[in-house]
Amino acid sequence: MKRFMQGMGGVTAIAGLLLAFVAVAFTGLARAQDAANTATNTMELAQPTGQGAGDSEGRPVSVRVKKSGIPRKAQAPQVVADLSTHTVAIKADFAGTRVMLFGALVGSREESKTRPDLIVVVRGPSRVFKMHRKRRVGPIWINSDERIFRAAPGYYALLSSRPLAEIAPADKLQKRGIGFGALKAHLLATGEGFKSLEETNEYADALVRLLRRKGLYRTNDEGVRFTGRYLFRATFDLPANVPLGEYEADVYLWRDGRLLGKFSSALEIEKRGFERFVYEVAHKRPLFYGVAAVIIAIAAGFAAAAVFRKD
Repeated sequence: MKRFMQGMGGVTAIAGLLLAFVAVAFTGLARAQDAANTATNTMELAQPTGQGAGDSEGRPVSVRVKKSGIPRKAQAPQVVADLSTHTVAIKADFAGTRVMLFGALVGSREESKTRPDLIVVVRGPSRVFKMHRKRRVGPIWINSDERIFRAAPGYYALLSSRPLAEIAPADKLQKRGIGFGALKAHLLATGEGFKSLEETNEYADALVRLLRRKGLYRTNDEGVRFTGRYLFRATFDLPANVPLGEYEADVYLWRDGRLLGKFSSALEIEKRGFERFVYEVAHKRPLFYGVAAVIIAIAAGFAAAAVFRKD
């Protein structure tokens, strides 16, 4: 009997060890399954009664849900845009044109229901501007006191969905190079030959005023219009005297004085046809261009004299 009890004790110990091993194994499998569910973003959902073939009793079904991993509040809208054309051809009959910029707000899943603000800045190629102050010498006026701005944009258009002061503080806009205040600061940094800061300010204001008068610098507080909650468009005019070169259209997305995103698109203005040939010859071979112009002028004079000669 004693031996029997000892044998039963051994069996009980072995059975206990087996049960413990099975429990550990099931615990490991459960943890592995939980880890797999977490890695694949799988959630267990109970299907409503009466929906789905063979699931009328509402048995649990496995639904695979993809998550972006970005918190809801962090998913701010982004802006995408494009131009109606990326190349403007200058010919003899060019009298200016209008370019449309259109785009949309994408990825907007924020809790805020207020629509963001948009600012569009179109910059032309940098040019060297030489400015003179007119001075009277006797009965005539002459140019004097030459001042130079080394890298002023040849074209600058500022369009927005509402006045800039209502979109963001002036210091934040200037930090991003937006607005005529930032443009003037750029002019002050690239000026040469100025005797004082007051004189630089005076010439910079004069340059902006003259280019505004020529239609090369322009602004419109209502230039960006929304055609829906997420679609928008903006148009800007290019005058007949627009400079040649590469342009850049930048779209800035703002909300509550905070910059959310930026999108850029390129535009090129170039001469085409016979005008391009004359332009390239005049700039790359000026001596040949000058001689050809003199010869053409002399030939035209002889031709006119021959036509209108009185016998």
